Amino acid sequence: MKIRNQIFLAFFTLLVGVLVYALRVADQELRPRYMEAVEDTLVDESHLLVHLISKVALKSDVLQAELIQKLFESGDRKILPAKIHGKLKAFQESRIYICDSAGKVIFDSDGAENIGKDFSQWNDVYLTLKGQYGARSTRSNPDNPMSSVLFVAAPILSSTGTMLGTLTVGKSLSSFHSFMLLARKRLLIGVSQVLGIALLLTLALAWMISRNLEQLKNWSLKLGTFEEEPLPKMDSLESRELGLSLQKMKAKLDSKEYVENYVTNLTHEIKSPLTAIIGAAELVSNPSLAIETRNRFAANIVSESIRLKEIVDNMLELSSVEKSSRSMKLEKISLSTLLEELKESFQASLLKRSILINISCSNEIYIFADRFLMWRCLSNLIQNAIDFSLVHVAPAENKIEIHVSARDGGEVQLQVLDEGVGLSHLAQKNLFQKFFSSERPNSASKGTGLGLAFCKEVLKKHSATLTLENRTPKGVKAEIRFSKQQS
Repeated sequence: MKIRNQIFLAFFTLLVGVLVYALRVADQELRPRYMEAVEDTLVDESHLLVHLISKVALKSDVLQAELIQKLFESGDRKILPAKIHGKLKAFQESRIYICDSAGKVIFDSDGAENIGKDFSQWNDVYLTLKGQYGARSTRSNPDNPMSSVLFVAAPILSSTGTMLGTLTVGKSLSSFHSFMLLARKRLLIGVSQVLGIALLLTLALAWMISRNLEQLKNWSLKLGTFEEEPLPKMDSLESRELGLSLQKMKAKLDSKEYVENYVTNLTHEIKSPLTAIIGAAELVSNPSLAIETRNRFAANIVSESIRLKEIVDNMLELSSVEKSSRSMKLEKISLSTLLEELKESFQASLLKRSILINISCSNEIYIFADRFLMWRCLSNLIQNAIDFSLVHVAPAENKIEIHVSARDGGEVQLQVLDEGVGLSHLAQKNLFQKFFSSERPNSASKGTGLGLAFCKEVLKKHSATLTLENRTPKGVKAEIRFSKQQS
């Protein structure tokens, strides 16, 4: 299961559990809290009625049942209709009964059938006659919890404090059941809204975390590949720190691998010229050899030493570019001027090979680049074009074309076209592989195999690309594309 789904499921389960528990607790608290509120109201109501009776129905500190009857004799329980929080109230729902000091009923608002009955066994009357707080809750239907009626009694005292009787006020639970249902409904709506908002926030959090992890995964898969990208922007500090840690780890691994490859490749490449130098040196020291042979071996020592120096120099240059140890000094460069200077530097090789270089470039095309690195890069491409050009042809037919043009969108295109032997199938597959080199058509010698790798790294740092392909019917086209023309 994806971590996004795991996070969402965990938060969803936790939220639902907490909210369901809170809802159950709140629901269980509704009824007792409502009953407490009603009981508090009944206490006030009973004492107010006792105060009224004491003023009207007491004569010589004796309860007058006739006067009490007249006080409540209207018998009409209808009231002016009132709409209370959606409930229409049209009848007076309270019950009042009065007992004498012996607990016998002398008045009951529900009717005369209870007059004379002994209520002294009910807690409201029993406790109140004893001078305590008297209240009780009794179901009119034992099987229906909503038939419960709450009764609260107040003592009726003489002026001397003698207990004359009790007044009880009762109210059915069904009278406030609709308010409980309304409160429960509002509570459910509120909980549902909170749950909905919490789930949306949980989903957003899960998406953000999984998005960061997905970005890190996709980015880490490209580490060390040609499509390597900078660390993407993260929504959380922890995700960014994880990405930076991966970057540091990758840099350390790259440094270790780079050094290992560097040493391996360097030792492999210098082994051949060193072997040739040692062998030639041993033969030169043989006095029995003819002077011409000794001179030939001495020349081999010089040429192999030069090749060895070129390998070391090129490796140092390539390493400097790859590991960014050399800071680039960008400046505005005219490509036409730079190419003309390069052409002049190759005049000796061009005359020796009978090769012509034609440059087609507008004076208004400029790039921002490191002049030294760009000189070395273009020099390698031109040198390759010279090395792989054929000899023994007329100068007019043996030429190198260099074209520079500005394209749509500000892109600058530079092409070096030769008429040489072209790229073999093996060369096309290993163009930018370090130390891979093909034999020159005019000799059995090879280059260091570092030129194109150097060019690729230099152009990468300049946000440019290099491609090489065979031309028809012969030759190679090397093409550089600078992403933006700057003038």
